[in-house]
Amino acid sequence: MFDRIRGRAASLALASALLASGTTALAATAAAAPHGNILLGPNTACAWGFQAGPDKVNIAYPDTGATYRGSNMAVPRGGYIEISGQFPHARYLSMATYSRTSASVDGLNDQAIVPDAGSVNPFLDGADRTAGNRSYTVRLVDGRAPETDRPANTLYTTSSDGTRSTAPNGALFLIRVYLPDTGADLAGGVPLPTVTLVEADGRRSTVPACEPAGYAAPATDPGTGAALFDTPAIGLFGTNPPAWSKFTNLPTAIAGLLFGNEITGDTVLPRVQEVTERLGAAGGFFDNPDNKYIATTTDTGLGQVLVLRGKAPTAPHTLAGTARMGAGQVRYWSVCSNNPWSTAVYQCVYDEQIPVDAQGFYTIAVSTGPHRPANARTECGIAWLPAGTLPQAVLMVRNMMPSPGFTESIQNLTRGSEAAGMGPYYPGGEYYRTVADFEATGCQGN
Repeated sequence: MFDRIRGRAASLALASALLASGTTALAATAAAAPHGNILLGPNTACAWGFQAGPDKVNIAYPDTGATYRGSNMAVPRGGYIEISGQFPHARYLSMATYSRTSASVDGLNDQAIVPDAGSVNPFLDGADRTAGNRSYTVRLVDGRAPETDRPANTLYTTSSDGTRSTAPNGALFLIRVYLPDTGADLAGGVPLPTVTLVEADGRRSTVPACEPAGYAAPATDPGTGAALFDTPAIGLFGTNPPAWSKFTNLPTAIAGLLFGNEITGDTVLPRVQEVTERLGAAGGFFDNPDNKYIATTTDTGLGQVLVLRGKAPTAPHTLAGTARMGAGQVRYWSVCSNNPWSTAVYQCVYDEQIPVDAQGFYTIAVSTGPHRPANARTECGIAWLPAGTLPQAVLMVRNMMPSPGFTESIQNLTRGSEAAGMGPYYPGGEYYRTVADFEATGCQGN
């Protein structure tokens, strides 16, 4: 036991150093941004001057199936910000505003946006996804979202409960596009929306779009290299089998990473959760209001290959440019591996990429690049995720916009009910001590 605790202390010291280093570098990166961005104060010089993703600003656990563009500007007093664009050729579109502490405040998803006169909203169930006329106009106002009788196509800087507003007269807002159709660009084959400041007296001024800054956050890597070292003892950070927790806020997520293990998980973590929730540290880390998440921590000390198995929610497939918008248990779902300290994403696999068997179950193998099993490939019915170059990685599962009948969705969970609440959709895990052990299970195909 002493060796395990001593090994844990060494790992925690490394974790603290990495976290401090990453935080410092992240602050320096934000300060160097040329156009202003979501991390800085209001800057009306550019619209969409911020872009998050693996090749841009890789922070806040982004999904590699999505493109995130943001603006940070002041709403004209008595006026509003007008966002006018075209619905993308993609799986999903949304807009959301955020507090200074990165919690989502208000949001509009694609189905909640009424198209302009003569246009079609291609995201409604059964709608024509190929329609040529697909324009919309949204207003962003500085105020509190009404609990009832909400005006159409209106986004607010303050939540309906009034507890999480942005800075006075300022607006942090992101637009998300998930899974552009094959052949379309990251914006979904349409121009970026036009942002216009509309003054109280009706004067209008268009904000230049600007090319998003091309700088990268610290501690990113392709996630395909060998681990720096394997942890010397079992259960220093992760558990076997891995335990998934619903994401509620960043402090609790960090506590889960540090204390969600076989040594302290039954004592420290519940107390941390209680304290953070009592302090009102709810909300996400630039979360998407339409997504809910569960997360777990991997640990190379538990085995070279982690294998996840569960039932896949159904989702509409759109990559091939499907003519009509379909439906499913969710609009989108994915599993992502992330750097635990920089919050950068290594890679995600999403619904259309994940093979399922005849009963609708998936198998995903997670390992370092050199430890990728030969049978971890689509032809064998197995998806693969890189685990990065650190001893631990954070895995996240997303559910987006579940249908009312999908009672096993992450949206319906409370902390502590994950396995029971998700039933067969819970991503059960098993560590294989060596690559050869997993390869011995063979190639099952689809």
